[in-house]
Amino acid sequence: MAQPTGSDQPQPPPEPLNDDTLDRLKAVPPTPPPAPPPQPSQYQPQPPSAGRPPPVAPFQAETGIPPVRPGETVCANCRWGNDPTRTFCRHCGSPLTGGGVVPPPPPAGPQYVQSAPRGPRRWPWILGAVLGAIVLVLAGGLLARALTNGGTVAEESSPSASPSPSPTPKGQEVPGDDIVARASTSQPDAEAQYLIDGDEDTYWAANPTESNPDPIPRLTFTLKSSDGARVVRMEVVSGGREGEYDSRPRPKDICVRVDAGDCIEHELEDSPDAQEIRVDAAEPAKQIEIEIKSVYPATQDGGAADNVTMREVRLYAQP
Repeated sequence: MAQPTGSDQPQPPPEPLNDDTLDRLKAVPPTPPPAPPPQPSQYQPQPPSAGRPPPVAPFQAETGIPPVRPGETVCANCRWGNDPTRTFCRHCGSPLTGGGVVPPPPPAGPQYVQSAPRGPRRWPWILGAVLGAIVLVLAGGLLARALTNGGTVAEESSPSASPSPSPTPKGQEVPGDDIVARASTSQPDAEAQYLIDGDEDTYWAANPTESNPDPIPRLTFTLKSSDGARVVRMEVVSGGREGEYDSRPRPKDICVRVDAGDCIEHELEDSPDAQEIRVDAAEPAKQIEIEIKSVYPATQDGGAADNVTMREVRLYAQP
């Protein structure tokens, strides 16, 4: 007969619980329930995209990844920050070719937004158009005024413009009988008194053969009146008698002096007509002097100043 083994054997009856057994069971602390399994982290690293650094996981106690400082290279495998000069990760040893550089934090302070570029300025064009309109209006007014005045625009004098010289006073001719004419050199038949006789058929001529230390012929007209006269102008007629104008030299550059005052230079034209010379003496004068500096050459005997001829000299005085 087989012997019962294992669980087939009858179990002894349980030991009855007495007070000592209950006290011993109470002294043993209860076993704590087993801890739940750790939950996986919600952060999942993503593969880096081209041209943009991978996101950096914040420092969390459960990941154990220290915070990454600005400028460090992030390892694509373990997300640890590394010095930018390193080639391999200081944590896991992986190559740092797939990571990214953490950009520096934005600067503190207010941020200014660059405004859009301005378009072309329009005020110079507007100003130019206004000025052009003003010029056109003024030009139209001047044209209308010219047409109204018969096609000419009268010149308006402005205060800043220099005044035009006043016209030469006409004066009254001093009679030849009230004048004494003398010359530094004269020919016997052509004396200086012929210059004031009122006859243009007579003339004065310098004498080239006469001994004269001063080669410049001088004519002096002295007024007989003791009070003199305020001579304002004079007229000079050059050359010899009619038909012999070119046969002798004629005066060209002359110097007129009033009572031995300053020289009034004047250039005569080579013309047989009377030519006016402005004298405009400030006070009554007693003497008018003419010096002949240069001459127009003659067609026959050259152009020596000591052979010059003149027909008439007329003085005009202001009463």
